[in-house]
Amino acid sequence: VPITDGKAPKSSDFDTLAINIASAPKNAACVFNCQ
Repeated sequence: VPITDGKAPKSSDFDTLAINIASAPKNAACVFNCQ
């Protein structure tokens, strides 16, 4: 979920992130990049 506009993420961005993490296989690696 790219958030690249330099602004705070929208609540829908968190929803998308949560859905993607919840639907990933249990052995999947989730990578986060804080810039």
